[in-house]
Amino acid sequence: MQNLPSEKIRSVVIRQLILTLLISAAAFLIGKDQAASALIGGLGASLTNAVFGYWVFSAYQAQKPGKLLTKLYVAEFAKLVLTGIIFLAAILFYENLSLVAMLVTYFIVHVTASLLVATYGKEANKG
Repeated sequence: MQNLPSEKIRSVVIRQLILTLLISAAAFLIGKDQAASALIGGLGASLTNAVFGYWVFSAYQAQKPGKLLTKLYVAEFAKLVLTGIIFLAAILFYENLSLVAMLVTYFIVHVTASLLVATYGKEANKG
């Protein structure tokens, strides 16, 4: 596992937020509820990935792989719980929620984080 400095984590999250806004703007062409639902899904993915990234990679020490593994499991569990809370709140409190728009945007934005992190890994190996 490689160390991702906070500026790279921030860069990934900012790109996710930009993607969220672009998808939400495109969804607005279908309707305002779809745009709001897409925004909820994208913000949920961005927020949970930010929490995960900062939790795992803050004070990262390669000399302690067991501690890193524990941080990964705890952070992933926290991410799942936070995602569940966000989705549950959206379902309970947003009457006209488009579940499809929210989930599709969440998935796209969430997968983008993995692709960006993989790209950073390739850049680090080249340099």
